[in-house]
Amino acid sequence: MQVVKKASADKKSVYGNAIISDKVKDHGDDPFVVKKAEEAKLFFQKNGLKGLPFSEAL
Repeated sequence: MQVVKKASADKKSVYGNAIISDKVKDHGDDPFVVKKAEEAKLFFQKNGLKGLPFSEAL
């Protein structure tokens, strides 16, 4: 069994005390994720951000 070494962030950064690992799989080319991202993009182009508290600032 392979041991995965994870390092904890010693100093406070934008990630706080998160566990940082370079063993995370990239889902950028996953067909399911690409399809959902395209659907979301079309939805926001059609409907905008109406009803969200910060939508007036955008």
